[in-house]
Amino acid sequence: MMQLEELVAVLEGANVAVVADDEYSAATFLCNFINTDIIKRMILVVYSEIKCKKIKKVLKSKHELWNSKSLERVPVVKVGKTDEVGFGDTIAYIEGSGDLKDICTEVGAILKKLNAHESKAAVFVGFELASYLYDPVKITYAIEELFAYVPNMTKYFILSQIKSECHPLISNIFDVVIRIKRSQDFDVMSYSRTYDVYVEHSIVGNLPPIPLYRIDGDSLVDIL
Repeated sequence: MMQLEELVAVLEGANVAVVADDEYSAATFLCNFINTDIIKRMILVVYSEIKCKKIKKVLKSKHELWNSKSLERVPVVKVGKTDEVGFGDTIAYIEGSGDLKDICTEVGAILKKLNAHESKAAVFVGFELASYLYDPVKITYAIEELFAYVPNMTKYFILSQIKSECHPLISNIFDVVIRIKRSQDFDVMSYSRTYDVYVEHSIVGNLPPIPLYRIDGDSLVDIL
């Protein structure tokens, strides 16, 4: 199994979408993902009050991660109605009721400054809500604007339950798409939920479409 640290190294400089069937699997992947060395150079961009509160609850449930000094030092950019976050180090607040392209322009400008002197990785959470608020054309232009500001910065969008009309955009916009789907043997009555994690789309030469992991409970395990 490719370790998460290895995956992070392979994805350096790429625009990555992690598309999950539901919030549970997206949150589980996120917690395992940021509980690696990437947390030391990560910038977390949180979209909306709803998602910010949910992410806080998820992080608080992971006691070791929640109490770590590394999480305290993570720079957070909040997009929403207030600047309240409750975790990490809030470095910027952007009003979330405006035009999505303007929001992404502001986010891009902030990331460009932070990435100027050292290699950073931006992790975006909550942006699936934009698929219900804006049409696909506006979303495409907004993300294109964001990517233009920091073309060489590694960017991860952790998405769950995006609107169906936006699915065709994903593989066209992102270099790599990692899918998290309920396993075929998924049993809603079982003690542990299981999901398959695999590369669905990739233009990265040394990362072809392959199976990666299985989510079993709150852990990533070998899919084979």
